[in-house]
Amino acid sequence: MKFLVKLYSVLIMALCLSSCANGDTNAVNTTTKTGSVTTERVFEIITADKDNVSTTTTTTADEISASDTSKTTTSVKKSTTTKKSTSKTTTKTTTTAKKITTPYTTTKFIPVVDSFFNDALFVGDSVSLKLKLYVVSQMNKGNYPLGHATFFTSGSFGWNNSLWDTSRSDSVHPVLYGRKMKIADAVVATKAKKVFIMLGINDLGPYGVDGTYTTAEKIVKEIKKKSPDTVIYIQSVTPIAAGCEKGRINNSNIQKLNEKLKALCNRDGYIYLDIWSIMGGKTLKREYCSDPNGMGIHFTNTACKKWIEYLSNSLNTQPKPPQTVTTTTTTTTTTKKTTTTAPKTTTTMITTTTSPETSTVATTTTIPDVTTEEITTTTPETEIVTEST
Repeated sequence: MKFLVKLYSVLIMALCLSSCANGDTNAVNTTTKTGSVTTERVFEIITADKDNVSTTTTTTADEISASDTSKTTTSVKKSTTTKKSTSKTTTKTTTTAKKITTPYTTTKFIPVVDSFFNDALFVGDSVSLKLKLYVVSQMNKGNYPLGHATFFTSGSFGWNNSLWDTSRSDSVHPVLYGRKMKIADAVVATKAKKVFIMLGINDLGPYGVDGTYTTAEKIVKEIKKKSPDTVIYIQSVTPIAAGCEKGRINNSNIQKLNEKLKALCNRDGYIYLDIWSIMGGKTLKREYCSDPNGMGIHFTNTACKKWIEYLSNSLNTQPKPPQTVTTTTTTTTTTKKTTTTAPKTTTTMITTTTSPETSTVATTTTIPDVTTEEITTTTPETEIVTEST
């Protein structure tokens, strides 16, 4: 009988060794004695996955009473571990273009002949209307102080009401070629190569300095858009005679508006003409004012002669067009983002059932959180400059 028991034990061990040699994931090594004797069981559970990650759990149970008919059941629950690492590189290129326009060159002043104004259009209110009347009277005498210039002037005309619809009953648009039209359209219709504009005195009351300037800037841009080859001359608003200032129509506001118009010319390449200064500056000179006891803004013939003299000696016969410089800036930003995902929590559950008792052993392993590394690199800016005229 003892011989049979030993033989039985040897066979069991041989089977276990054979299972392990063949790569089984579960192997059971059991030593058993008959009757109520001490029984030792060693359970070695080997789990493995395709990433060659393994978990080994050993459970030893001592002093378990068992009979020849005792049954042992071992079940294993394993979870697959995964490990991922991803890397993503993003490159972003930003290109910005900036245009800078330099003014016309007007530093060289030489006298111009009357024919210089043949392709010119004069735009203005009642102050410029007086200039027109003076020029016409000189033409009737055989003199052409402004050549064959065209006038687009009317009383009460201003920057803001020039934008009104010409069909309005209160429209003050000048008539040209038998119909009313807006300023930019008049420039196009006459094919003017030069346009001289003096407006603003009628805007200061209802619109103030800022409201007048904003509209002036808009209209000048519209002229440039519709007639890009036309040279634009902005003439300053002239002063008011002493004692004739009313409300916002005063010399202080006129000077503020003129400073804004001058800055507009310097910025966008128009030509600024300082008529304000030659007419007296702070106030309109008495000999230049035809209505010192009224509005104090209209001119005498003497003032018109002074005005034409200034124009004839303060203009360049061939003003250099504004130069446009385009600067292109390119910025490249490279971002590298690396994300490492650690293995998920691995749980190995071994349940051993031995009649009449059941024992369960659980092993849990938790891996640290995800780690993310982000690196951003910005390359230096590069500039490409192109010039055009």
